[in-house]
Amino acid sequence: MKERRTRVEWIPSVSLALLGVIAACTGSRALASDDADFEYWAKASFLIPVTESWTFKFDQKFNFLDEARRLDSHQQDFGVVYSGLADWIDLSVCLKQKFAKDGDDWERENRPHFNVKLKSSLFGCPWTNRSRLEYRDAEDDQIVWRFRHKTALKSPDTFTPWKIQPYVAEEVFIQLDDEDVNANRISAGLYVPLAERIRLELFYAWHIDEEPDSWHDTNLIASYVRFKF
Repeated sequence: MKERRTRVEWIPSVSLALLGVIAACTGSRALASDDADFEYWAKASFLIPVTESWTFKFDQKFNFLDEARRLDSHQQDFGVVYSGLADWIDLSVCLKQKFAKDGDDWERENRPHFNVKLKSSLFGCPWTNRSRLEYRDAEDDQIVWRFRHKTALKSPDTFTPWKIQPYVAEEVFIQLDDEDVNANRISAGLYVPLAERIRLELFYAWHIDEEPDSWHDTNLIASYVRFKF
């Protein structure tokens, strides 16, 4: 069998700068925004290996708005992940379908997306850098291409007998038609192993969207469960 390429070590200066301010942002500016909305997200993810290099993935996600009292949208995302190129890169092609409540109706958005995920380490901490290109085709709306860039840094150590692993992350959203950043999300959370192949992820995120005259804040609390078969 051909030997896989070894993991690369490199440090993106932009990601380092962004991760350096995450704690300050999540601890002060986000919580100080009195007029920000509050949402709760719940998601279940299923990873099913097909071969050594190919994995099938399926996600089901629910978004609750109005102080987490009202179901606003639900999403299903399925696709394949290829990890046979090298141990430091994953490629995936997926199709997400989002159903959002509009009055008494549910409107559907088809969102195929292609992802490149780089895996390395930063000062001894596991680090990932994911780039995503989305094609957004929503009912009664124009087609939009969007680029999303997410960088995440995990603690190299686990804590407590439950082996909790903290992490921080930042994601930038760019609508390519406008060639401008139109959203940003900064988050901090915990990975908690529940069983050998089941993992719980809990996180808080501060999300901002660009509106015509200002930026709108949203505080997010989320719980994700991942099953890896």
